[in-house]
Amino acid sequence: ILNSEYRGDLTYKLYDIKGKLITTNTSAVDGKHKEIIKLNLPQGIYYLKAKINDKHTVKKVIIR
Repeated sequence: ILNSEYRGDLTYKLYDIKGKLITTNTSAVDGKHKEIIKLNLPQGIYYLKAKINDKHTVKKVIIR
């Protein structure tokens, strides 16, 4: 889940531990937005890179 207090375009990219791009998506956010990303992925470690306007973040995602 990504919480956003910003308005604009949210772009996220999900990578596996080896750096392979798994998925990418862009959606408009309105300042009270929660983006829930549901994917059927095997167990492992992934990295979620998110960008809203000029703000960037990277989150480590562990699927057990």
